[in-house]
Amino acid sequence: MLTATHISPALSQKMRFWSFASMLALVFVHGYNLRDNYLQPFTMPGEPMTATAFGEYLLANGLLRFRIPMLFAISGYLFALGDARPFWPRLGRRLRTLGVPYLAWCALAIGLAALLTWAHPLTRQAVLGAQLGAFGMQPVWQAPWQAWTSAFTFEPLGFQLWFIRTLLLCNLLYPLWRAIVLGPAWGRWVAYTLLGLAWVHGLEIPFVVPEGLLFFLLGVQYAKRGLPAGPPWPVWLAATLWVGLCVAKTWVAFHVEWHALVPNPQTGDDYVLRLLLPAGSLNLPQPAYFLGMLLVHRLAEVAGLITAWYGLNGLARRAMAWRPFAWASAFSFFLFMGHEPLLHYVQGTLNLAVPHFALYRLATYLLVPSTVIALLIAAGAALRAAWPQAYRVLTGGRGQGL
Repeated sequence: MLTATHISPALSQKMRFWSFASMLALVFVHGYNLRDNYLQPFTMPGEPMTATAFGEYLLANGLLRFRIPMLFAISGYLFALGDARPFWPRLGRRLRTLGVPYLAWCALAIGLAALLTWAHPLTRQAVLGAQLGAFGMQPVWQAPWQAWTSAFTFEPLGFQLWFIRTLLLCNLLYPLWRAIVLGPAWGRWVAYTLLGLAWVHGLEIPFVVPEGLLFFLLGVQYAKRGLPAGPPWPVWLAATLWVGLCVAKTWVAFHVEWHALVPNPQTGDDYVLRLLLPAGSLNLPQPAYFLGMLLVHRLAEVAGLITAWYGLNGLARRAMAWRPFAWASAFSFFLFMGHEPLLHYVQGTLNLAVPHFALYRLATYLLVPSTVIALLIAAGAALRAAWPQAYRVLTGGRGQGL
């Protein structure tokens, strides 16, 4: 057994690169402007397959989806390195460095929503039309106290904050994860089987996402039992599966439609999903379609994770050797916490204010997330320089000395 107690400079640089790259990917995952604004692994877009729609779906609901498993695995690995210090003081520190920023960003998001709702009819329409968090389509000052409570706990306007809640739970359960990893093999098999099935199925557990538990546990195992010497699959195979499965899943999503069968007097209308193929069509039972899309989606996530971690080492080294990129990577946490609901509000306002032109959606998909990224990095740098105490509160002290 090879238990990690420190992290090498090369591995630290690699993790820092993928933490920042995953944050950048996250902004583009949330920045799509398809008609369906809530993408799940099996989502049917409900619109014609244009180059823009295909590209947005492919990126936002396919190629970039490995970023959350990557972040949780890195978090688990890093947390497991601190076993030389007592657990409860470490947990208390995590509550300060994650819980306080969580509440602070919840408050900032509410303030932003209130300001934009009051400022102009267009921004008001964009904010209320986004229907984010607990406030729905009502101004925040008209919301009942229950909505305010939810906005600071389980339904924040920045919906990406579910990651922080799940990460805190992973930290709280760390003694269990450590016991599983260091215990008998059958315990690891049981844990990975249960969490893996919950992850593949997309099981919704109140206040937590199984994906986070699974990959945090994997990170802990790598810290306690050593990182694998090489990829579990050849990188070329992983890359082929990653791209191929994402392209295939995207094509299927645009070529499936609901098809009503003969109404059943007891149960109402029965439906199947009709897959439109070049040579005809194929009727699929609903469970077969949903399960198939889930399995393909999860396999593509794993393949993307393997490709990124083992196949893009040169990219990571070159990017971190470029000083502007290395400097910007210090603002990963600030970018993560601040990009929503700002991204939705900017996108919604532009959709209302700017006359649509050819390739309008593609242009906004590329420009709006890029602009939000640049603005938040600039805002983070300015705040860190002008008011370091406030920056420390918002980031839990991350990126202070870079």
